[in-house]
Amino acid sequence: MKHLLTISLAIILLACSTDDPPIASTSFLVVEGWLTDQDTPQYVRLTRSQEFLSTEANNFVSDAEIQVRSSRSEQFTFSHQSNGLYLSDVPFAGRPNTSYWVRISLSNGSTVESDLEMLPTTTTIDSLTFDFYLRPSEDDPQIDERVYYPIAFSKDDGSLRNYYRWKLYKNDTLFADPEHLILLSDRFFDGNAYQNDFTNFEYKLGDKITVEKLEISQNAYEYLSLLKSQTTTLGTVSSVSPAPVKGNLHYLSSTTQVLGYYGVASVRQDSLTIN
Repeated sequence: MKHLLTISLAIILLACSTDDPPIASTSFLVVEGWLTDQDTPQYVRLTRSQEFLSTEANNFVSDAEIQVRSSRSEQFTFSHQSNGLYLSDVPFAGRPNTSYWVRISLSNGSTVESDLEMLPTTTTIDSLTFDFYLRPSEDDPQIDERVYYPIAFSKDDGSLRNYYRWKLYKNDTLFADPEHLILLSDRFFDGNAYQNDFTNFEYKLGDKITVEKLEISQNAYEYLSLLKSQTTTLGTVSSVSPAPVKGNLHYLSSTTQVLGYYGVASVRQDSLTIN
């Protein structure tokens, strides 16, 4: 996600620019954070976008005060660790059907808040397996090698519209490039079992596969969908028009834009090793 946000900043600044070459640009606050239903230290990361032609190497925000609040009148404080990363002072799990938002007090006296997001409930990953296809080996094109990919089975909750993000790991390392952002809505399988063949993710014999299913809000789904389209199709045949990628954060007393997104997600995970 950090990688995705870095790319999105360039897209936003390009989309908001005029035809004249910019001499300088505003440095925007960038917020990244996802609160989950896992009992773990939750996180928020604060950085600032680089000004045009800036030579500064450090754009981390380390002196903010952060609280996450809930519709149950809970308050969780966060403390800075390093490089703009803030962790909750105590581990906690988000509660299903509870709304959360982040409140960020900056050292200049301004305050940023996110819109409320309700933590959804999600179904389990019923099973995880793998398959393979053959392709010519890079070392010897005369020899075919096996390329393995995961297959996950799950069932959708048919009671309402659902939105999902899938994250995949190889040997505990996240696939983090923009094209690896997998988003689904249940428009075509509402209330039914469904199967995901992750053929764009390559594994070898002996690798550990880990998949996570995150159920997210419609707003988060639309934000991530736009973010993906802006970072993966510009300059291609199927290119979309450049557009600002607006998140769900705002200053309480200013119209200055805040970049990024603070969301909530229910997470289910499964893993296996290719033997």
